Amino acid sequence: MKFSINLILLFLISNIYSQSKTLTNEDFEKLKLKIKLEIRNNLDSAYYYCDVIEKSNNYLHKSFSEGYKAYVYELKKDTLSSNEHLIKANNYLKKIKNSPLKYEIECQIINLSGLIDRNRNKYSDALQKFEKGKIIATENKDQKFILKFNNNLASLNADIQNYNLAINSLKDNNNLLNNSRQLYTENEFNKSKSLITYNIGNYYQDLYIRDKVLKDLDSAEYYFNETLLYTNNLLNDKIRAICDLASIKLFKREYKKAESYYNTANALANEKKFVNEQITIKYNLGYLNYIQKKYEKSLIYFREVDSISNLKKFYSEEFLKSNFYQGKIYYYLKNNEEGLKHLNIYSEEYKKYENNIINHAFKINTEISALDINKEVESLKKVIEKENLYTSLWKLIVVIILISLLLIAFKFYYEKNKANQKVEKLLNEFKANKTIDSSFNMDQKMVIDDDKEKEILEKLKTLIDNKYFLSQDFNQQNVAKKIKTNTTYLSQIVNKNFKKTFREYSNELKINYAIQELINNPTYRKYSTQAIAESVGFKNNVSFTKSFKKRAGVSPAQFIIKINNTQ
Repeated sequence: MKFSINLILLFLISNIYSQSKTLTNEDFEKLKLKIKLEIRNNLDSAYYYCDVIEKSNNYLHKSFSEGYKAYVYELKKDTLSSNEHLIKANNYLKKIKNSPLKYEIECQIINLSGLIDRNRNKYSDALQKFEKGKIIATENKDQKFILKFNNNLASLNADIQNYNLAINSLKDNNNLLNNSRQLYTENEFNKSKSLITYNIGNYYQDLYIRDKVLKDLDSAEYYFNETLLYTNNLLNDKIRAICDLASIKLFKREYKKAESYYNTANALANEKKFVNEQITIKYNLGYLNYIQKKYEKSLIYFREVDSISNLKKFYSEEFLKSNFYQGKIYYYLKNNEEGLKHLNIYSEEYKKYENNIINHAFKINTEISALDINKEVESLKKVIEKENLYTSLWKLIVVIILISLLLIAFKFYYEKNKANQKVEKLLNEFKANKTIDSSFNMDQKMVIDDDKEKEILEKLKTLIDNKYFLSQDFNQQNVAKKIKTNTTYLSQIVNKNFKKTFREYSNELKINYAIQELINNPTYRKYSTQAIAESVGFKNNVSFTKSFKKRAGVSPAQFIIKINNTQ
């Protein structure tokens, strides 16, 4: 029900963003790219851009939009809505005459449908979809889509541990890509090469973990090194390949080389603030030092894993095992109090996620299973409890916890109170009619010298009432043309009556609108900063953020957090 309401609000907002039903091919391509980028990071923003495309009167555009809406719903685990939009996508396709563009969209829809089936573990259905797509791509001699479908077929085989079949399929893809390099831009080619070579390396590594054949590990290392040749502008892929090279060196007990790789990856992840990568890399550095019995150094990295996980409220397998190894390290260092604390954290978090991790192997450098770790944790806890005979230690723990909670509560109250004051001040401004609607009040005391000036102000008010200021076309030249005057006179009138330049007045309207939406519309707060900026007519989020911070005193992201905390 809540998500349905959010969709209605998204529809209304996108209607403001795109009032025209005409969508140029250039705009279509730009929006397609935004959807593909946002679907990895922000599903609500991806859906927003789908909604913009859906307003086009071109059935191909509508089909593409519905296909990706189906995929968004699938990732949100709404199977019913996903199926409904997939049907709409195919129905739109049936209305279109055959053309190269129709073929391209059809392949997209087939691929998305296969990905949806794979996400539902319907491997047979997904296989049929990908095979069908490959046949169509082959008939049209489209090597790009042949590669895409081959990659997805390889992933399916890997899902069911047919690693050799997946590897052979990707090697064929690699040869096909090399022989058709002229069809790709340099960026497209590097991206495809990075994906293919990395997956081949990954499947060889999976083979080694399963079968313990050393040559598979050597093959994995070869392909991960090849991946790095194509990742200069693909930082995520580069970090991932470097980490896997480090893991291979760890398997081979080449610890110095492993540490060097991890440190390189760690520097890149820290620079770009990639949270998931930071947690994984720091855990692996902690584990690397642990197996070398460098306990103090190991603790530094494990503590960083805990710190980032708690800050981001993101508790992964690395967080669990970090506390497991910290518990063991503190026991070795004769600090039973700290050891027991971390083992208890492990036990508590294990219970929360037991259904997801039980009977699965932790695929982080070792093969020790979750059940084996759990048994060792419980055994070690009993040993520590027997050794911990002094009740004064328990009292000290209670005092420390109480003091920590009080400090945290005080800090939380202080920061929350400070944030509330800022937000409250802004809310009071809007309650006092300092909003978009009152940014232009013909009843306020304006010094209007003649009828012509009054006419221009009335026309300007009409444009504002119609929310024309949300368009990127809302500039001094276009507004002057619409109200049939020149830019100089318009600028003088705005400056005279509002004590602002036209640009300042325009930005104020846009920012006030964004603030109103953020205050009143919970769905709007889920958008990325770029999506919000575009929805109010800014071309980029840099200028939007600068104007927003000047008006509100905080960035859009900070404002959203404070609003959410006050409601």
